[in-house]
Amino acid sequence: MSNEVIQARAEMLKALAHPTRISIVEFLRYGERCVCEIVDGVNVEQSGVSQHLGGEKY
Repeated sequence: MSNEVIQARAEMLKALAHPTRISIVEFLRYGERCVCEIVDGVNVEQSGVSQHLGGEKY
């Protein structure tokens, strides 16, 4: 495995290294959702969901 592949995988895992982000990714497995649906689905305040989605592409 090349160093580039290893680095890319490490970055992906780093992006998921928070329980809320893992919950959001699990919720989005079933399709695209608006922030208000994610808030209800993962039981996190809107500001928290927005913070975790900022800069991330799920």
